[in-house]
Amino acid sequence: MRTEPESGAVLSSAPSRFVAVFDDTVRVGPGNAAVRNGGASVLAGKPSAHGKTLVLPLRPNLAQGAYSVRWSVISEDGHDVQGVLAFAVGAGQPVPVPTLHPAGETGLGTVLTRWLFFTGLLVAAGVAFFDLVVWRPLARSGLPTSWIAVGLATMFVSGQGLVHASHAGTATRFGIVVEIGAAASAAGATAAAIAIADRTSAPFALVLALAALPVPTLAGHSLDPGRSWIDAPLDFLHVTAAAVWLGGILALALIVPRLGAPSGLAAAAARRFSRVALVSVLVVGATGVGRAVAELSAVSQLWTTSYGEVIVVKTALFALLLVFGWTSRSLLASARLRYSVSAELAVLLGLVAAVAVLTALPPGRQANPSSPSGRADRATARRATGIAPAG
Repeated sequence: MRTEPESGAVLSSAPSRFVAVFDDTVRVGPGNAAVRNGGASVLAGKPSAHGKTLVLPLRPNLAQGAYSVRWSVISEDGHDVQGVLAFAVGAGQPVPVPTLHPAGETGLGTVLTRWLFFTGLLVAAGVAFFDLVVWRPLARSGLPTSWIAVGLATMFVSGQGLVHASHAGTATRFGIVVEIGAAASAAGATAAAIAIADRTSAPFALVLALAALPVPTLAGHSLDPGRSWIDAPLDFLHVTAAAVWLGGILALALIVPRLGAPSGLAAAAARRFSRVALVSVLVVGATGVGRAVAELSAVSQLWTTSYGEVIVVKTALFALLLVFGWTSRSLLASARLRYSVSAELAVLLGLVAAVAVLTALPPGRQANPSSPSGRADRATARRATGIAPAG
């Protein structure tokens, strides 16, 4: 929201501390620093966070000259948000330029962990939905639960990694929700693994797989302060529809062909899922547009922010999926259906990778601060870091 001193400020007297004020509760992040440009650190102690305020104590009686600050906080949605700025002490000093740089950017490990988390969740919940809504009414029996076990186990392991990488553990909404989701997924994975030999535990696995669907919504951007009430329901519908789509495609490509079921039964399941998939695709598209509108405040952010660029990539993959989906619908009675849905599954997993990158980035709307006092600070942070979170 604002900083004291502001970015580029030239002060007549030395400040005793640096303060950054945010629109939500924050925790101290890694990499906070304050230095004299070309010199040593001028921190007088450890940074501290008090509600929505980050404080960096500075050494008393700073000499005239330019100074740089790097601030870093952990937000409630788990992101490590950083920025850099500069201020000067002494009347007549030139406008200072920061010499510090961001401590880190979103890395491959973070994106891979998020991809595993989302993939595990979507596979487990999607296969459970396919079992209950598509396969069971036709076959009068359930699908094997091995894929649900793998999906939930993947969600558990990657969830632990996400909480650890957030630097704040369970001190944030993100950490608490992901930890609870990981615990539920561990229980569900256990039930699904037992159900491979003893089907009586299968209902528990199905319920826990579907119960994991709200986790991304409860942990993510849609519950940030100042958001519309519609953002969270849109996000939940988006995740649910994606799970229905991905889980059904995986079932048709990898599970049903290995059951040895009569060809007529497999074809009937494909036709039944085709109708469900059409609805899920429409929901994914509509809610995706709604989420993009909520996260971007200008069309130009599609090509001027990392968040917008990933949305463009995600949209291109979605368009390619529509082509594969149309092809699959035309092959419902053909033996080549399996090859078409396998290609569709591969692109869907690529789409989930785009989502993993997207959720690791701050929304594009953060590029347009509403507060004039925060404009320079945020512009500096964007140029230096892209406000890159590590959560």
